[in-house]
Order: sequence, then structure tokens, then C-alpha cells
Amino acid sequence: DCLETYVSGRALEVIAERYGVPVTQVFVQSGSIPGLGADIDRFVRDQALAIGTAVALFSPATIVLGGGVCAIDAFPRRQLEELVALRAPFSETGQPMDLRWARLGWRAVLYGGLKAADDYAAARSMPAAQEKQERESLP
Repeated sequence: DCLETYVSGRALEVIAERYGVPVTQVFVQSGSIPGLGADIDRFVRDQALAIGTAVALFSPATIVLGGGVCAIDAFPRRQLEELVALRAPFSETGQPMDLRWARLGWRAVLYGGLKAADDYAAARSMPAAQEKQERESLP
């Protein structure tokens, strides 16, 4: 078993197939089809557990969620936020929960790509800059 089995888009497709609804409608129809609501609640609890575990392991200052499953109509954002707050070790670490919802969609990769390129260029030029500084400081 892996995380993909429980909290991925594929896991949501399995739930949708089980109830004969389009995956884009599972959250919308979760209150009107017997059993679907319970499966969706379990799915969201599993997501919260995965996020809480990542927070415990990496202690991020900010958690950014979005895309894919989170972008489906009627995704229960408030429920997920509340469950993450319960499952992540915020009270133990004293760090407040800063959970934000991504808004850039696929465009986020453009900003990340530019940042990665800048970081790479800065890292490659740093030894030359240090070498120059050392040469200038010699008597």
C-alpha cells in the first residue's frame, strides 16, 4: 500500500465508479447518494492524515494545497482544514498552522521554474564571486 491508494485522484475515481457518478460530481453528490458521503469523509480524513504526517516530518512554515482533487467542485476545504489542524502536531511544536489554498493552477510551475533557474544561476556564480573576493583581499 502507498499514499496513492488512499488520497489520489485515482482513489477518488474508484469511489466515483463505485457509486456510478462522474468524478467531477463526487463531492457535489456526496450528501444525496447513500454511502457516498461516508466514503468521501474517509477520503478527506486520509488526506488530512497524509498532510499531518508530512507536517510532522518536515515542519513547514506554510502548507499550500491545491490542484487536482482540491479543484473539484464542492471539495470540502473547511473539513480538510479542520482535520489537518487536529492531525498535525501544531500544539506540540507551538507553531501556528498556516494552510493556504493555491490559486495559480498550472501557472505555478512557471514561477517555480524561474525561482529554480535563479537559484541554480546564483549557486553556479557563487564560487567565482568568492574566488574574486579572495584574490582582492590578498596583499
